[in-house]
Amino acid sequence: MIDPILIPIFIISFIVVLISELVNSHSLRKKHAVKREVTPGERIQQSISKLSSSSQKIDTIIKDIVQDIKSRQTVLEELKARHHTLFQKEEELSKRVQVLNDLPLEVAKYFQQINEQTLQQMEKKRARRDNLMFVLGIVVTNIIAILLVVFRGR
Repeated sequence: MIDPILIPIFIISFIVVLISELVNSHSLRKKHAVKREVTPGERIQQSISKLSSSSQKIDTIIKDIVQDIKSRQTVLEELKARHHTLFQKEEELSKRVQVLNDLPLEVAKYFQQINEQTLQQMEKKRARRDNLMFVLGIVVTNIIAILLVVFRGR
């Protein structure tokens, strides 16, 4: 597998070669198009301006590549953190499954019976409470009705 750091270096070197080829072919076309003699000073000045322009373009490209690498590195770090969290959850769940696998079947049945008994007791308590509330509602309503009849009669 190629080291992720080498990919931007390959891209940069490819771009530098491409730009230098474009500059060279452009300068060759100009040499053939223009038949007049260019002084060495002018050639040096042209080369410096082309080099400066190419350097600025390369700087822009390198900044874009660096920004892309930073964003990818951030995403990679987030993925690593998420992977670590999921790995810990997986280990925890595996331990729970192992404990349940090691648990004898009789114990599980016993806990199921205890749960059923507890639920039955809770249902009985709820039924008693509901009946008691119903009866108390009827009694309180009748008492209020009687009191209203007695006090209105006066």
